[in-house]
Amino acid sequence: MADPARTRLPIVSRSSPDDVLLSSTSHEVVFAIVGYAGAGPGWVAAQLSGQLQTHGFTPIRIKLSTLIQTAAKHRSRPGASSAGEGLQRMRSLQDAGASLRGGQTGSITAALAIKEIRAKRKEAGEQSNPFAFVIDQLKHPSEVELLRRVYGNSFYLLSVICRKETRRRRLRMKFKVAASDTTGMKEIDDLTDRDEADDAREGQQVRKTLHLGDFFIDNDVDNPPEDADQLADNLSRIMDIITGKRVVRPTRDERGMHAAWNASFRSACLSRQVGAAIMDVDGTIIAVGTNDAPKAGGGLYEEGSSPDKRCTTHGGYCRNDTTKEQLYEQIYDRLSQAKLLTAEVSAQQVRACVEESGVRDLIEFSRAVHAEMDAIISLARTGRGSAKRAVLFCTTYPCHSCARHIIASGIDEVVYIEPYPKSRTEELHDDAMVDTSKAMASGSQDRIKEPHRVRFRLFSGVAPRRFAALFEKRDELKSKGHQVAPPEGARHKDPVLDKSFLELEEKIAGIADEWNVKEV
Repeated sequence: MADPARTRLPIVSRSSPDDVLLSSTSHEVVFAIVGYAGAGPGWVAAQLSGQLQTHGFTPIRIKLSTLIQTAAKHRSRPGASSAGEGLQRMRSLQDAGASLRGGQTGSITAALAIKEIRAKRKEAGEQSNPFAFVIDQLKHPSEVELLRRVYGNSFYLLSVICRKETRRRRLRMKFKVAASDTTGMKEIDDLTDRDEADDAREGQQVRKTLHLGDFFIDNDVDNPPEDADQLADNLSRIMDIITGKRVVRPTRDERGMHAAWNASFRSACLSRQVGAAIMDVDGTIIAVGTNDAPKAGGGLYEEGSSPDKRCTTHGGYCRNDTTKEQLYEQIYDRLSQAKLLTAEVSAQQVRACVEESGVRDLIEFSRAVHAEMDAIISLARTGRGSAKRAVLFCTTYPCHSCARHIIASGIDEVVYIEPYPKSRTEELHDDAMVDTSKAMASGSQDRIKEPHRVRFRLFSGVAPRRFAALFEKRDELKSKGHQVAPPEGARHKDPVLDKSFLELEEKIAGIADEWNVKEV
């Protein structure tokens, strides 16, 4: 017989830990748009709001430019004036954003958006459908960082991509600048260059922000309003992925870029991690590569290599940077010996001048084999396939050194995410490569028009950073052998908790106390 003193009777709880988590789950989402001037980010924001409503959310659009101008006016900062239109207003907004970021932190503009989201949520009150906020639009990497840290998995950055010539033509039409108006065209170029990468760190840095996207949307169409179907299809697919309304799986481009991104994690390069993947005409990944130092016998050093002579374990310094430092000193010494410098000129002044030239961008003194070359060489070393007519996916735009080998290998197309300003690929190989934004089907007229040039294009689709979360099967897809219907109502497939872990800890600990065994 059981000892009565050891008999334990549970106390029935009114809730369970699962109930606490369920009641603390938020299906709200926050989107932000980023894109170069002329790429149509505002148009994408408007279309996204419509898609959100169709999928059952309550969309609220946040115009960051209005918040920036209001804040600049309140603090009497440059760019506060709302006078002027067109190019003058664009310049005014650039001044206002740079002034605010410079006077506080780079993320202060994102803080304005967060404040507005909070106010709009309170103003709207209780809603039957979850909110979906659309921030139109970001211009700086620090803004993305703050929003990601605050909203976690419920935050999505949509990067709008478009070729420069298309953007330029749209801005010329928007601001009514004739192609023959050299002054007007120069003003457009100056403003777009500043939009892409301002000389001041606190200014607009769209180039550094664009590649941080969770989704990349190709908006390189001739007439956005007339070609809205293509954009609507892209945005509808994004919403289906986010909500789980239908089963969506990766495209070839998404699979290829994820393979390249995954390969990048092998790199211990002190400068950056880059990955590449080669896909054959049948859609099979036949090679991957990363950037790191080569080892005798073939391939690269990697974790577990013996010996391990990566830069991190073989000296702990970058040979490329060190060699350039030596070049700066040599240039100063030679100029001094030739008596081409006055006594007042210092080595630091000479270095500052030399750094403004292309010397700072030299890349050939590095020990690392680049990711693209590692992938191509691995095909030759293993004989697993041919690069002829293949597609190369790379997390970063290829340098001019890799580009010449890519062209010579027979690769048809290069797809990339992050820009690489140091690359002179277009300048050196415009006879053998062409920049395009669209994927070309094997029989398309565009492909036939460019039979002798390798196509380089920006990646479009789900970013590798969200690949697993958005494509992993997390819900049951069948019941009794049949596909189950999608969930009712607006729903975020990768929801977050709206309480801190400390709050959840306290609630769940209280439930554990209720169920604590008592002596009878």
